[in-house]
Amino acid sequence: MPTQLDVLNALAAKVARAKARDPAKAARDAALDLVASNAMSTGWWDAAWLQVEALRNWTGTGEDLRLHIRQFVGDPHTHHVWGALVAKARKRNKLHRTGQRRPMRTVKSHARMTDVYSTNKPNGKT
Repeated sequence: MPTQLDVLNALAAKVARAKARDPAKAARDAALDLVASNAMSTGWWDAAWLQVEALRNWTGTGEDLRLHIRQFVGDPHTHHVWGALVAKARKRNKLHRTGQRRPMRTVKSHARMTDVYSTNKPNGKT
């Protein structure tokens, strides 16, 4: 099992390669990877990912996903994990942007606009 230092060294190498292409995206991706790897060490990630895998014909925002998943697995060690979970679900083609945006609903989110996702691919295939 890799140590935290192994993970950090791997992330540093990944960032160095990606910075030449797009430094802002590289920094974002490295931060999301670090947050996700920390969550994986707690066991929370695996439980949350099972909930993502179980979604069928689902449409909603990242906030909706958070409210759904926390019913089953509670909250992670940091709120940053929610963004990492959505990013990983998109990368693994579990969630797809619908092209719609809508205001978030919780008070802490201040009704800011956010993307709407679906488990169905844009062409209607699941």
